[in-house]
Amino acid sequence: MSRLWSTPTHIGVFHVNKDSLEFETWEATYDITTFSHFCTILNDTTFVLTMRVNNDLGKSFPERLTYRFRQFHPKPDSANSFIQ
Repeated sequence: MSRLWSTPTHIGVFHVNKDSLEFETWEATYDITTFSHFCTILNDTTFVLTMRVNNDLGKSFPERLTYRFRQFHPKPDSANSFIQ
Protein backbone atom coordinates (compact mmCIF):
# COMPACT_ATOMS: atom_id res chain seq x y z
CA MET A 1 0.00 0.00 0.00
CA SER A 2 2.85 2.41 0.76
CA ARG A 3 4.15 1.91 -2.80
CA LEU A 4 0.79 3.09 -4.18
CA TRP A 5 0.82 6.23 -2.00
CA SER A 6 4.35 7.09 -3.16
CA THR A 7 3.52 6.71 -6.87
CA PRO A 8 2.60 9.89 -8.80
CA THR A 9 -0.45 8.42 -10.56
CA HIS A 10 -2.77 10.82 -12.46
CA ILE A 11 -0.82 13.88 -11.35
CA GLY A 12 0.44 16.27 -13.98
CA VAL A 13 0.60 19.67 -15.59
CA PHE A 14 -1.69 21.45 -18.04
CA HIS A 15 -1.69 24.24 -20.62
CA VAL A 16 -4.71 26.19 -21.92
CA ASN A 17 -4.53 28.15 -25.18
CA LYS A 18 -7.80 29.72 -26.39
CA ASP A 19 -10.10 26.74 -27.03
CA SER A 20 -7.54 23.97 -26.55
CA LEU A 21 -6.41 22.18 -23.41
CA GLU A 22 -3.34 19.96 -23.19
CA PHE A 23 -2.26 18.10 -20.09
CA GLU A 24 0.35 15.50 -19.26
CA THR A 25 -0.02 13.02 -16.41
CA TRP A 26 1.92 10.19 -14.86
CA GLU A 27 0.03 6.92 -15.08
CA ALA A 28 0.86 3.56 -13.58
CA THR A 29 0.86 0.82 -16.19
CA TYR A 30 3.51 -1.85 -15.64
CA ASP A 31 5.88 1.01 -14.90
CA ILE A 32 5.26 4.71 -14.47
CA THR A 33 4.80 6.37 -17.85
CA THR A 34 3.50 9.73 -18.99
CA PHE A 35 0.51 10.35 -21.21
CA SER A 36 -0.25 13.56 -23.09
CA HIS A 37 -3.94 14.43 -23.46
CA PHE A 38 -5.30 16.78 -26.13
CA CYS A 39 -8.71 18.40 -25.67
CA THR A 40 -11.07 20.92 -27.21
CA ILE A 41 -12.75 23.35 -24.81
CA LEU A 42 -16.45 23.78 -25.63
CA ASN A 43 -17.42 26.29 -22.93
CA ASP A 44 -16.63 27.28 -19.32
CA THR A 45 -17.64 23.89 -17.93
CA THR A 46 -17.13 21.36 -20.75
CA PHE A 47 -14.22 19.96 -22.72
CA VAL A 48 -13.79 16.98 -25.05
CA LEU A 49 -10.73 14.74 -24.89
CA THR A 50 -9.81 13.98 -28.52
CA MET A 51 -6.47 12.15 -28.28
CA ARG A 52 -4.09 10.51 -25.78
CA VAL A 53 -0.42 9.79 -26.45
CA ASN A 54 1.71 7.30 -24.54
CA ASN A 55 4.95 9.27 -24.41
CA ASP A 56 7.15 6.24 -23.65
CA LEU A 57 5.89 4.20 -26.61
CA GLY A 58 5.05 7.10 -28.93
CA LYS A 59 1.62 5.58 -29.61
CA SER A 60 -1.46 7.74 -29.98
CA PHE A 61 -5.02 6.74 -29.17
CA PRO A 62 -8.02 8.63 -30.59
CA GLU A 63 -10.65 9.44 -27.97
CA ARG A 64 -14.06 11.07 -27.81
CA LEU A 65 -14.73 11.63 -24.09
CA THR A 66 -16.74 14.60 -22.84
CA TYR A 67 -15.98 16.04 -19.38
CA ARG A 68 -18.30 18.42 -17.53
CA PHE A 69 -17.31 20.27 -14.38
CA ARG A 70 -19.71 20.31 -11.47
CA GLN A 71 -19.54 22.40 -8.34
CA PHE A 72 -18.03 20.53 -5.42
CA HIS A 73 -17.50 21.63 -1.85
CA PRO A 74 -15.10 21.41 -0.13
CA LYS A 75 -12.50 21.83 -2.86
CA PRO A 76 -9.88 19.09 -2.96
CA ASP A 77 -6.40 19.92 -1.77
CA SER A 78 -4.21 20.85 -4.75
CA ALA A 79 -0.96 20.47 -2.81
CA ASN A 80 0.97 17.27 -3.41
CA SER A 81 4.52 16.03 -2.99
CA PHE A 82 5.16 15.40 -6.70
CA ILE A 83 4.61 18.83 -8.34
CA GLN A 84 5.54 22.08 -6.68
